Amino acid sequence: MKVEVVCRKLYDHVRYDLKEIAFPSSLPDPPHIKQCRKLTWHELFLLLFFSNFSSVKLY
Repeated sequence: MKVEVVCRKLYDHVRYDLKEIAFPSSLPDPPHIKQCRKLTWHELFLLLFFSNFSSVKLY
């Protein structure tokens, strides 16, 4: 191969492939996965309260 071709292939490898290896682009979620909604502060408090309550109840 000519030097120009080798240099161009090396440049393309550094430009595209190494960037993707170092910082991979995230893949989109599959279509069957639904995003969970964020819990409100009140719902979060109730969740933590009842989980602690049930763990104490087990002992």
